[in-house]
Amino acid sequence: MADQEKYHERHSPAHPVPIKKWNSPIVVMVTICISNRLKILNSPEIHSALIASWRESDCWKVGYYLIMPDHIHLFCTPSINNTVRIPGWVSFWKRQAGKHALKLKGKFQKGCWDTQMRNREHYHRKLLYVKNNPIRANLVTSPDQWPFQGHICRFS
Repeated sequence: MADQEKYHERHSPAHPVPIKKWNSPIVVMVTICISNRLKILNSPEIHSALIASWRESDCWKVGYYLIMPDHIHLFCTPSINNTVRIPGWVSFWKRQAGKHALKLKGKFQKGCWDTQMRNREHYHRKLLYVKNNPIRANLVTSPDQWPFQGHICRFS
């Protein structure tokens, strides 16, 4: 049997349940894209709509986030007594964002990509990568110049 036949190609991301580690917070990095990579996210109206939707969907707390023109990166941690998995939470706030800004309604790609941070070093490495996205896209020369980023909650 050829190698290609042994392994099935994944058509959607796996969403494992976050693993609780002793004396360590659960932090998950989530990436959400706009269908056909349309560049519609970098506006004050959309920024406000996303913040409002994250505040309404309180089963996961959003820490640092960065909104690029065609995708979003955010770091989140579960609220107390959270039983909602990442895909359900993301679906909820996407719908809410579409209510706050009609321009977003139906524009998100299905699903999301999520990765649990293994430790503090992994988190800081991913955080630096995300913060530098606008520089790599030639949108700014310094991460602090990008207006569509911030924190809802602080965690480290």
